[in-house]
Amino acid sequence: MKRVISSIVLLFFFSPFMPSVEASPKVAYFTVSVPPKEFKAIRVKRLPKDAYIGVEVESSHEITIAFVDTNDYINLPSPQKPLMVGKVDKRLKFSVTIPANGDYFVVLVNRSEISAAEVKIKVQASRSSPGQAEGADRILREFERQMHKLFVFDSFSTGVKNCGRKLAFYGTDGFYLCAEYVQLIYAKVPNRQMAVNFLSFSIFHELGLQLIEQWDLGGHSLRRTADEFAVVLMTMLQQEANLRQLGSYCIENSSAVNAFKNQLIDRWHPVSVERARTILDWLEDPGLVSSWQEKLVPHMQTDLLLRLQQTPTAWTKSVLVQKELDKRREPSAPLTEDKKSKGREF
Repeated sequence: MKRVISSIVLLFFFSPFMPSVEASPKVAYFTVSVPPKEFKAIRVKRLPKDAYIGVEVESSHEITIAFVDTNDYINLPSPQKPLMVGKVDKRLKFSVTIPANGDYFVVLVNRSEISAAEVKIKVQASRSSPGQAEGADRILREFERQMHKLFVFDSFSTGVKNCGRKLAFYGTDGFYLCAEYVQLIYAKVPNRQMAVNFLSFSIFHELGLQLIEQWDLGGHSLRRTADEFAVVLMTMLQQEANLRQLGSYCIENSSAVNAFKNQLIDRWHPVSVERARTILDWLEDPGLVSSWQEKLVPHMQTDLLLRLQQTPTAWTKSVLVQKELDKRREPSAPLTEDKKSKGREF
């Protein structure tokens, strides 16, 4: 099971929709001891606009971390527009795109009243290069190919194109991600991982619409069902943490998200504050993914079913998996219209 889904997990964790970067990034390592009730900062000098910065942090206990420009560093402990703020519980990775030339700071805050925090940091800096939309196009096509390894569905047209309008997706036969949407996401969301989270959910939502139609899953509200399906798929692909980050970001930055949405003539992208709350509610439902298995198991590739049989997950319904495998082993079993779908691998 882990091997089957790993390619998609890696696809969305490391590289989706990121601009290409130079082959030899600069890397620096730091070890910092932060006393109780104090903060320390590491300066990253002379970063150019649009540089890509990746940060990996490991701490002996929980700390707060922020990535800020010089103005916000001067205003500490009350930064106005930090590029990133988060908590480190043992380990954390994040990335940002630099909005303007200048010096930037990694700020470490130890709120403990007793213990010093021993922190190890890796900072990687690369210059961005053109090809954002082209890279997204390649990844989107690869995404569909990888999904075929998990599920059986008829191929549909997909890719990235210049839509000429401020839409997120365009097309009636399949779906195309608009280059304008990719560019707007990166312009408005400086935290690189958060930009990926926005785009990933949009992709899964549109994929959900395609599969709901193909598999005749129905639902009283097609778009709400697509949202729920997206949450289910991303949870199955171990993307819960990214979904939580997305939901929390939308709620905590509601004004910015609403302003962002107003720049698009697309009702469904990016995700709204109200839908973000619903996403977080679904993530708190321990039975959500299991409740979808009756709909999904008949469309799973046999290889995935065998792996679920051997190594069940928390959401696996073993009875359904075994029943579907038994059905596929019956040589005289009549094929349903669904099982005649192009691409099924038995």
